[in-house]
Amino acid sequence: MPAGLLRDTTYSWRSHLKQLKRMMYIESVVGREPTTYDGRPSSKVDRCLANLLVLRGKNLPEADVSLFDDKALYPIWSVDPLRVATNPANLGEYDMFAGMLSNSYSAVAPVSHCLSKAFAMYSSKAFLYHYFRHGLEQDVFKTSFAMVQDIVAYYDAL
Repeated sequence: MPAGLLRDTTYSWRSHLKQLKRMMYIESVVGREPTTYDGRPSSKVDRCLANLLVLRGKNLPEADVSLFDDKALYPIWSVDPLRVATNPANLGEYDMFAGMLSNSYSAVAPVSHCLSKAFAMYSSKAFLYHYFRHGLEQDVFKTSFAMVQDIVAYYDAL
């Protein structure tokens, strides 16, 4: 945030946590998901396997983390999907800090993109001689591609 805005902004745990919750919604791809009345893609919850919410700073008892207890955020089989870590110490110069580490569906698109690029390079035999020179065999590549494809399929099933 620009320094000029910092002095005019009041912070609260509620505003920090609402912002983190807002970040859990993803824009749907037009044509794949329902759109709003004006044709824009609607947003949906990014389903999470688990979340680690980290809070640091003053007035920690005021931090209401119930926003993240929403059952719609997690698959029904997920056991204890939310962990909260707190520390009353400031994070550097900041009086309040809220961050979240999330194991969620949002990783699927970048992983799928990398997988397709890696497979295209493998198919064209780009740079394979470097790996073969050090004893790596083609079966390792095939097994690795299959493992990543399985992981993507599991996340797609969320």
